[in-house]
This record gives sequence, C-alpha cells and structure tokens, in this order.
Amino acid sequence: MATSHWQARVIDRELLRLRCDTELAPYLRALADDPSDEAAFRALVSDVAGVVIPGARFGQEGSASAVRVDGSGIFGERAERCESRAGIVAASRPAGLVFADIRMHYVQEYHDGRRVRGSYGRKGSVDINVRKEVDLFRGLFIGFDLGAAVRGSTFVDPRGAGPAVASREALEPLDTGDAAFERVFRVTSSDPEEARALLMPSTRAGLLRLREAARQDLHVSISDGRVSIAIELGPSPFEPGRGPVDFERVLAIAELFALVDLAAAALPVGVALPTSAPGAEAAPGRPATSHTRLTRRADGLSLAYTKAVSPLWLVVSAAGAPLLGWFWALALRELLLGGSKDNTGVLAAMIPLAVGTLLWFYAAQAWWGPVTRVEIDAGELRVRNGLLRWNRVPTASIRTIEAREGMLHADHLPLSPALRGDELRWLHHEVGQALRRD
Repeated sequence: MATSHWQARVIDRELLRLRCDTELAPYLRALADDPSDEAAFRALVSDVAGVVIPGARFGQEGSASAVRVDGSGIFGERAERCESRAGIVAASRPAGLVFADIRMHYVQEYHDGRRVRGSYGRKGSVDINVRKEVDLFRGLFIGFDLGAAVRGSTFVDPRGAGPAVASREALEPLDTGDAAFERVFRVTSSDPEEARALLMPSTRAGLLRLREAARQDLHVSISDGRVSIAIELGPSPFEPGRGPVDFERVLAIAELFALVDLAAAALPVGVALPTSAPGAEAAPGRPATSHTRLTRRADGLSLAYTKAVSPLWLVVSAAGAPLLGWFWALALRELLLGGSKDNTGVLAAMIPLAVGTLLWFYAAQAWWGPVTRVEIDAGELRVRNGLLRWNRVPTASIRTIEAREGMLHADHLPLSPALRGDELRWLHHEVGQALRRD
C-alpha cells in the first residue's frame, strides 16, 4: 500500500520570531499592557493559525459540531454535553478539517442539597435549584477526511482510557506485533483485516510521533471515511487570561496548530485500502458508536449485542436466586413445620421477602428477555433471547427483513434490541446480504 503523501510541517522558530517582531507585534504589545485583552488575544491566535496552516483562521465560526464529535465514537454516553467555543476555518487541507478545542461534561442536578438523577428541567414535582457541570474531557478535537472507503470502525486508545471514552466492548482487540506501539496504545476494531491495512508500520510510527509532539495521550478513531483524534490538554490554551503572552506562549500555540500536519502525515490519507470493495461507498457504513459485535463467516455471520443485557442485572439475578430460595425454604419450613400457633412474625417477614422476589424477577428478565445474539448460516437463522432461549427459523422461510419500532425484524421475529437508526440501517444491510434479501 502507498504511504501518505503528507509531509509534517515543523515549526520554524526563527520565522515565527520574525513574525512576532513584525505583523504579530501590535497584538503582543497590547497584551503586554493588558494580558486579559480578549480581542487582541483572539486576533493573535487567529493570525498564528494562518502562519502554520496557510489560509486558516481560528474563531467561533470554526467550533466543532457536536454531531461530528459524537459521530467519531471516541466519547461514550457518560459525556452528555459537548461544548466548543472556537476552531479552525478556511483551511485548504486536509479535506474536511475540524480542529477545535472541546469540553465534554455531564450535569449533576440537586434539590435542597440532594442529587436528582435525570436530564435538565423539573423531575416530576421536584424543582432543580442547583446544577453542577462535571468535566470529563477538555482538549483538542482534530478530524479530517481519510479519502478512502472503510467498512469498519477502528480505534487507537491509550492503555488507560479516561471516563469520557466509550466502551470498546463490541470490537475485537488487535495485536499489531509492534512492541513499542503496544506499550502505549490499545487497538480495537470491527474489521481486524482492515485495521491492519490502516495501521501499517509508518502509521504506527507517525502516531507515536504525534503523541510525543502533543506531550499527551491521544485517542484516534477511523470510521465512516473520517479520521478523528482527541487530545486531552486540560483548560483551553486558546483562551486569554492564562498568564503572560510572550514568544514561548505563541510558540506553544503554533505547535498545537502544527499537530494537524503531523496527524495527516501519520494516517494513510488518500490511499486505496485492499479491503475496500467496488461500490462499498453505497453500502451503509458501520457507525462508530455501534454496540454490535459482528463476525463474518464463510457461510453467514454472527451478531452479538453488547448492551442488550446489563451485566449488573445478570450478577444480581444470578447471586440472588439461591439466596432467595434459601430464605423461602426457611420461611415455609417455619410456617408448615414450626409447630407454633402464632405465625404472625413469619408472615410479616414474608412480606419483604415477596417484594425482594418481585425485584429479582425484574432483574432476571435479562436472562430471557432481549435479543442478545443472532447466528445466520446457509440454512438457518438462530436468535437468542437473553442467555437461555433460542428461536430457530429456516432462512428459506423468511420473507422480509425490515426495521420497525427501533428494532430489526425477520418477518415477526425480532433480530435486535432497540438500536439507533444509523445502526439499524447498517444491520439491515448486513443481515440482508447474509440472507441475500437486502
């Protein structure tokens, strides 16, 4: 495979110093008199962006779209809100560039000092009188077009991922065979063959250089024809009022803008992947936020839904069954064989026991309720609900595959739990191809 044509731009300190002594000098003088001069600082940052990335500006109009950030699949559901105040605009390359400072957070809401769970606004009859925003991630978000069709989702994460990062449970871990790379990064992908083609030796070396230049851990997503990178930096370096603005501060900001070229040089931008089949662009791509583990086989495919069954409820129901059974046995033994004429105490004790049993039944629905796995081969479709019950249908008898009420159905048989629309469209295509009824 050909490598990227991109050449990483290195910051020329002397050229930048010359710019600071000429066209950037008025901003620096204004900020020397008043470091909190917001207009001068933002104009300085915007001009520095143009020095590093020809034609670019840095301002509010370039702020990152929450759709772009969420669609990368880097961040999980715990990061409820995405805030972005400014970013790059008018850059000529790489194509589709997004470069912005972002803040991912969630909101804790309180009523009279007690936390109220849920979303913004009133919780029934409870008035929310205190809202507290809890930061999960603050840093840079960089995204650009890969220039090649990819059918899967691949993630490169540091070994210790933070609380904002999404679970990679639905993906397969990938061993790159690169000891230096593996010490720093963990790779997961829905398509290991494609991931190996993407993460060639030059790409792995480029990502290590990018991490070294950023001086921070980074998360990389390759999905739906886009590359997305998140670098945790803490409070935005593009905000005024964070100390004196001198040449070293300008250099630090310029080096952050230079990460764009380093990122584009690291990834195989604009190359044809060997796993990209003709017409792949017309097929729905796997969403980066998918919770479905898909395994293709020679005679069909297998689907496993990682969020269909809560591990917590499985543990509760598995641990609670023998305990409840033991308590019921003791209560019935005392009631029937105890020999006491007054069983008021035993009957009273059975009330919380009955309530606990009802709660156990609620938890135990996870064992047989939602669709957790689907197996398709040449002659049979098998659907497992929970962990215990299988439904088996000959593939020749299936007339329709369609999405209804947020779930995929084969005729009247559900093939999935409730899923998002983009994931349903992707699954509809994949299952249709497996059954030759797309």
